[in-house]
Amino acid sequence: MLRDLLIHTAAKDTFPQITMFGVEEMSLAIGLIDNKHVRKDSINRNFIASNQLGDSGNDTKANALSRYEFIEFLVRMSVFKYKEAPVKLARNAVESFERFINELLIPYHSQKL
Repeated sequence: MLRDLLIHTAAKDTFPQITMFGVEEMSLAIGLIDNKHVRKDSINRNFIASNQLGDSGNDTKANALSRYEFIEFLVRMSVFKYKEAPVKLARNAVESFERFINELLIPYHSQKL
């Protein structure tokens, strides 16, 4: 499912990378943005934190996420949404990511991808 989400999102954006605009669109589509705790500014902050701007010699654009950065972004957002929320819904990153997959990714994947 994660691979499908990556390919689906990147195909609508700048394949094989995903820009901030692509991440925002994906976040809206899967229901990650709730405009209460998770807003576009949270998405943008976590995008920037996940974006490694090192000179690794690969073809990654400076303002786009590669495959592993995209997964890091999803984990960061799951922790932000479920563990750092005003009402803590998860105890740790693993539990947060499990909730993300079960509550957002599986329903989206079964309907859209």
